[in-house]
Amino acid sequence: MSGEVLVPARRSVPSALESTLTVIVSAIWPVAVVGALLGFGSWWWNIGIAIVASSVIGAINSELAKRRKAG
Repeated sequence: MSGEVLVPARRSVPSALESTLTVIVSAIWPVAVVGALLGFGSWWWNIGIAIVASSVIGAINSELAKRRKAG
C-alpha cells in the first residue's frame, strides 16, 4: 500500500463548566414555568428572566464549544 495514512481526529470532551452550563440552560424553562404556576413571581418576570438567562448562558456555552472544537 502506498499513500498517506489518515489518523482519525480525536473528539475533545466538554469541560465541566460547559457541561454545567448545558444542564442549567436546559433547566431554565421548566423552572420558570413551575415557578410561575406555584406563584413565585409573575408570569412575565419568569418568562423574561428565562429568555434573558437562556440567551446569555446559551451564548457563553456555544462560545466555549467553539473554542474547544478549534483548539
